[in-house]
Amino acid sequence: MAFSYVPFLDSSSAARKFLTWQQTSGADTVETYLASQHEPHLATYTVQSGGAVAALTANDHTLQIMAGATLRVHLRRLLLYQVANAAADASFQFSLFRLTTAGTGGTAITPRPMDTADAAAGATAITLPTAKGTEGVVLWTGRVFIDNSVIVFGGAAHPLLDLDWRRDPLTKCPIIPAGTSNGLALKQINNDASATFLVHAVFVESAVA
Repeated sequence: MAFSYVPFLDSSSAARKFLTWQQTSGADTVETYLASQHEPHLATYTVQSGGAVAALTANDHTLQIMAGATLRVHLRRLLLYQVANAAADASFQFSLFRLTTAGTGGTAITPRPMDTADAAAGATAITLPTAKGTEGVVLWTGRVFIDNSVIVFGGAAHPLLDLDWRRDPLTKCPIIPAGTSNGLALKQINNDASATFLVHAVFVESAVA
C-alpha cells in the first residue's frame, strides 16, 4: 500500500491522503484507488397495509403515496401479496398512476424509517381512499393471476406483484416531486368479492435527485 496526494482537489491537498495500491504498468508507476461500499445515506421508509386490503370494488386505489411539502419521494419497490382466496380464479389488472391531487379517507399508514436516526417521513400513505385522488399519467400496467384455492396460513408465499426498481442502476425509479398534491397510486382495475391483498412499499426521501 502507498499513500498518494491529489493536489487538484483543493488548496489544502497536502493535508489530505488517499489510500491507493501502487503498481507498475509497463514503464509507469501507477496508483489504483481503493474504495469501499458504505450504507446508503438517504432516509429510507416502508409502508405496509396493517390489514388485508379488499379487492371488492373495481378501480379502487389499493395504495396511495403522497409526497411531503419539501422532499422528493423515490419509490424503490412495490409488492403485493394475496392473503385471502378469490371468489373465482381470475386475471387481475393493476396500474400505477401519478396523482395530481390527494385522495382522502381510507386507512392511513404511517411510513416507518429503516433507521431510527432518520426523521419522520414527510410523505403520507393510505389504502383504499374513500375519495380517490386525481389520476394523471400511467407509469406502469400489468396483470396478475388471483386464485380461489391456494391461500393457506394467512397469505401466499410469493408476491403477486413485485415492482423492483433497485435492480437496474441505469434507469430512474418512479419519483414524486415535492408537494402535497403530488403522488402515486396503485390502482386495481378489476374486482373480486372475496380476495384481499397485503401491499408493501419501500421509498426514500431526498431534496435532490
